[in-house]
Amino acid sequence: MRLRKALGLWVTALLTKESAAMLPFLLLAYDWFVLDADRAERRRRFARLELPMLAATIGAGAVRIALLMMVEYPGQTGPDWRFALVAVDAFWRYIWMFFVPRGQSIFHAVPVIDSLFSLRAIGGLGGLALLGSLIWRLRLVHSLISVGLLWFALLL
Repeated sequence: MRLRKALGLWVTALLTKESAAMLPFLLLAYDWFVLDADRAERRRRFARLELPMLAATIGAGAVRIALLMMVEYPGQTGPDWRFALVAVDAFWRYIWMFFVPRGQSIFHAVPVIDSLFSLRAIGGLGGLALLGSLIWRLRLVHSLISVGLLWFALLL
């Protein structure tokens, strides 16, 4: 009963704010990094809770992309994957503003990155790889700090 209530609240959150889509990934990381359970218990939790939530998240993401393409940007042939590089660049700009809070604004203009081989793209993706490596290694020493860093990165 509690599981159904929690899933209902998550679906409500997902319908109101897209950042709720990160909850299944956070639960999966918490399960892997923090909880001490045997393999059978982890499989049961994954099959009963995490896998359906991940499937719902992927389905909701596909519906959101379809709505963007049909309603908000009709006539375009497909998503512009360069914006994924812009999102990586924006991630690091927000991290920078966390430590140096200057130039706060409601709108931050982030120029499009034209090539995967540009310096900003390589630096941003390399930084994400280093952050992922740090999170992965911290799970062995400080599992809660590792989950907290992952949570921060996913929601940013």
